[in-house]
Amino acid sequence: MTTIVEAVHKTREEVSELSYRQRKGDIDKFLDAINELRDHMKSLTGRVEQIVEGFSGLTWYKEYNEEALKEIHTTVVMARDLHKRLLISFTKVNKVCRKKKILQTELNDYKYSLNELEEVVDDIDLIFFEFPNDPEVQRINKFIDSH
Repeated sequence: MTTIVEAVHKTREEVSELSYRQRKGDIDKFLDAINELRDHMKSLTGRVEQIVEGFSGLTWYKEYNEEALKEIHTTVVMARDLHKRLLISFTKVNKVCRKKKILQTELNDYKYSLNELEEVVDDIDLIFFEFPNDPEVQRINKFIDSH
């Protein structure tokens, strides 16, 4: 027959084992979530960088027509909207992660890519829509072309 002390010890071992498994499971789930978020942030950063490269490549084209300008304009509008939405989600994730001091490198890389996206979209807008209508820019271009 089991004594009360033995029964308590057995129950305590079960409580301890379950408690350990629960804590370990929670920690594992938390770490898995961090790793998934890290992978997601890296993927988003890579995709934004690809978009930046695509926009940068447009600056090499010197001849284009009205249809191309319409396509560029539509893409610029879409990119500005995407940038706005990505920046909002970045702000939310960044707020949580900075407090916990996790994913700092990934967040910095992602924010940098978002800044690059904003900058290249502004550049495209200037190159294709603002500069061609600016008399001073046209004067400088003529000067450069003649020398």
